[in-house]
Amino acid sequence: MIETLEALIAFLLTKSGVTAQVSTRIYGPPGLPQSYRGETAVLIVESPGEVSLTTPRIAPDVLVHCYGPTAVAARTVYRAVRDALHDAGPVDVTLASGTARLLRAWQVSTPEDLPEPATGWQRCVARFATHWLDRTVT
Repeated sequence: MIETLEALIAFLLTKSGVTAQVSTRIYGPPGLPQSYRGETAVLIVESPGEVSLTTPRIAPDVLVHCYGPTAVAARTVYRAVRDALHDAGPVDVTLASGTARLLRAWQVSTPEDLPEPATGWQRCVARFATHWLDRTVT
């Protein structure tokens, strides 16, 4: 089975609009690194997805947390991620373990500006649906 979170991060790292905003600061669980201090970054948290019984497909939703030093900066990061991810696919993503295929991705929620309660760091959060081929492509 493919690691969809790893593949999604690899996909976003190929998008110049995203990397122009965050460089390589795209993270998955367990969260932002301890060295994070409010600069632009993306944190992706995956929800369990459905697995098709009739086709080799897995469909996790992801919550994309876009961070910035200001609410405007966080929203700018979100727009870059949305431009890269909404209506993406089909596209092959190269991983160390092989090639994964993103069949389709799309935004399923309205973005929300939600500052981190404990730190006050600015973030914009949106949910995206993703459909992946549940095997590496050869």
